[in-house]
Order: sequence, then structure tokens, then C-alpha cells
Amino acid sequence: MSITLLSRSSRSDASTPPASPPAARAPRAWWRDGRVIGCSTIHFAPSVGPSLKRADFTDVFVFRTLQRRLRLRVDTARVTLRAEAADEEAAAVLGCAAGAPLLSVNFVFRAANGVPVQVTRSRFLAEAYAVSYDIHALDRD
Repeated sequence: MSITLLSRSSRSDASTPPASPPAARAPRAWWRDGRVIGCSTIHFAPSVGPSLKRADFTDVFVFRTLQRRLRLRVDTARVTLRAEAADEEAAAVLGCAAGAPLLSVNFVFRAANGVPVQVTRSRFLAEAYAVSYDIHALDRD
């Protein structure tokens, strides 16, 4: 089972993703076993985006590209997961009905100075995604 990320874009305000990405930056697909299960759009801060070229992206982890290509160290990332209903755009990309349940995963990557450098918005078919956590006791006495 392989998952492939296909989309990169640039946008002026990298603190939060737009409610719906502009058509020029339409989300691309995540595939599993020949089926589209999700779509992602990556946005970069204005200080970052113009310095990147498609050929720079040789790693599925984009923050490593930022480190290697721009010597920009990503210091923190905030991940927000939430349930949402598919809008018309997501439904078209994912091959589901508008209103179908999705899991939305938003990442905000920040440099050491706290400035957002990358925002990623991914939306997955709810039936194709699971979140699991292992919780270990901190005090073993």
C-alpha cells in the first residue's frame, strides 16, 4: 500500500489554509491501491514560495526540502484534525458525494522564530483514514 503526494502551491498568507483553495491551486490526490482517498494542498509563506521549484521536491516530507534547499529549519508544527463534510470541490477530487464525511488534517509548520513557513491542508475520505495513539504511563511507580 503506497500513498503519493502530488501537489505544491504558494500563497500570500501562510498562517492558515483558505476555506477552499483557489482553482489555480486545486488540490491533488493521495492514492491507495489505485483509489483516490484524499487530497492535499501545500501553501508557502511569500518569503519561501518564490525560492522553490518543482524539481526541488524530491522528498515526500516537504519540510526536509525546505531545510535542504533553503537551509530553513522547521522548528514546530501544529496539527489539527477535524471532521468536515465534503464540499463540491473535494467531492469532485475524491469521487464522493458532496456532504460525505471527511477527516481534515491541517499542518502549520513554523521556523524557529515562530513565523509560519508552510501550511498543508489535507482532506481524506473518512472510511479510508484512522488515527491511533499509543499512550504510555509517564510515572511507572
